[in-house]
Amino acid sequence: MVYSTPLVIGSFPADGVGALKASFLIPEQLRSGTHTIEATGWISRHVMNVEFTVVTAAVAAPLSTQLWILVVLGVLFTGAISLTIYFRRSIAQRFSGGSEPAGSAL
Repeated sequence: MVYSTPLVIGSFPADGVGALKASFLIPEQLRSGTHTIEATGWISRHVMNVEFTVVTAAVAAPLSTQLWILVVLGVLFTGAISLTIYFRRSIAQRFSGGSEPAGSAL
């Protein structure tokens, strides 16, 4: 049994000397904070309480932030490719004896 919000988490058998070892998942509806887990022996009627703390997981950056980063990188990449093509064409025209691009003076 988990307390703060009473919630049954399961039934686990003890070994021959009364020792209990159990694994269980923390229920999703259990909020972050301090809680108490209680184990009660059905035959011995022995009760044991242990406190534990539930901590929420770190939240990833919102999709909108990630999307903006991708958009900015895409624009920068497209601009770099466009400038490379423009300068390669103007250099190729100069070496091939074609007309010089408008606005250029040597």
